[in-house]
Amino acid sequence: MSKASKKKTSATVGTLAEYVAAWRKASREDEIASHGHSLSLSRVHTSKKVYNRKRDRRIEW
Repeated sequence: MSKASKKKTSATVGTLAEYVAAWRKASREDEIASHGHSLSLSRVHTSKKVYNRKRDRRIEW
C-alpha cells in the first residue's frame, strides 16, 4: 500500500437532525442572553374585544 491510498476521506459530521438541534439550542441561548428569558413565538394573539373575566377583574394600582 502506498501513502496515497491511506489518505483520509472526508466524512460527514453528524446528521441534519443533530445540526438543527444544535442550531435551536444556540438560538435559544442567545435569546435568553439578550432578553433575560425565553420568548414565546407560538403564542396566539388574543383580541382585546373578547370578554375576559380575569383581565376585567384585575385591580390596577
